[in-house]
Amino acid sequence: MIDTAGPDLVRPLRRALPRLRWATGLDGTLAGPVTRGGRLVVTELHGMLTETMRGVVVTPGMGAGGKALQLGRPVVVNDYLRATTISHVYDHKLIQEQTHGLVAVPVHVGREVRALLYGAARTTEPLGDRVLDAAARVAAGVGRELVVEYEVARRLQMVEELQRRKEPRRTVDLREIHDELVSIAEATSDEPLRDRLHVLCERLGPSSGPGAMAVPHLTGRELQVLVEVAQGRTNNEVAEQLAVMPTTVKTYLKNVMRKLGTHNRTETVHAARRAGLVG
Repeated sequence: MIDTAGPDLVRPLRRALPRLRWATGLDGTLAGPVTRGGRLVVTELHGMLTETMRGVVVTPGMGAGGKALQLGRPVVVNDYLRATTISHVYDHKLIQEQTHGLVAVPVHVGREVRALLYGAARTTEPLGDRVLDAAARVAAGVGRELVVEYEVARRLQMVEELQRRKEPRRTVDLREIHDELVSIAEATSDEPLRDRLHVLCERLGPSSGPGAMAVPHLTGRELQVLVEVAQGRTNNEVAEQLAVMPTTVKTYLKNVMRKLGTHNRTETVHAARRAGLVG
């Protein structure tokens, strides 16, 4: 059976915290998913002084995070301990963290808040629009990643259900599931998830036959490079986009060409499109 564990919300949140800290310039960041009961559980920390916030349960309306959950929009508090617009049930924990200012930004999947990102400041400098805008951009990116996670979980559940019922392959439209999983793989920047999807796609792919083209398995990085090249970017531009060296991009591209049996960039992009690897 295929492992169809629920959507992985922790990994995208953990990866987002360094980005959030860098983008906002704040001293520490933390995050957590929202439970089915509508409460937040803080699971991820980055740059915090202690572990005191890990495992904290935030209910709607309580503290800055609870207010963000309740309103479904970002909340900024510049002087947390003296603020009159929030409750102060978490003050003792923020005192341990020497937190002065706090921004709490909800992560939306559709209309629902599925997670929350926090940024903490230990200085008295006000948290202005630049910090809020940067945090909102990071949260929007996490939201897109969570959309992928939920869709992957849904599609894997469909496959498991079909396998559990043991329906003959000819009566099940696995091609549609295969094509959608390929599309999801192209959309995500999560390399482990992308590799997982391509392994699954190989298992669900149509049987070889006249005119059928085998879809090679590309690693997450190889596919990232291929997608960028298909958009017309040079090796240097791809390197800058992926934060790697141009020589590394060249190596990945050579690996892709070898797997696709092509000899130049144009042939590679055309072959990749025929194979459904890029749009």
